[in-house]
Amino acid sequence: GKADASQHKKADGEAAPVVYELNARVMARFHGGAFCEGRVVERTDAGVYTVMFDDGEVENDLTADQMQPLAAANPS
Repeated sequence: GKADASQHKKADGEAAPVVYELNARVMARFHGGAFCEGRVVERTDAGVYTVMFDDGEVENDLTADQMQPLAAANPS
């Protein structure tokens, strides 16, 4: 019940967009493909991020919808 209702509410755009802090650990889309682990190294006022991946690669021009908090990943 309740969880479904709150998720539906988010889909309507009422929730504020996610903001990632500098050095936050995230999963970010690498070159538009797979999600890889990294950390936020830059954020602009427009909400555009630069992420440095654990292997040293850097991805620019990432938006919040191309990222997810690493802590949210459920270890299997």
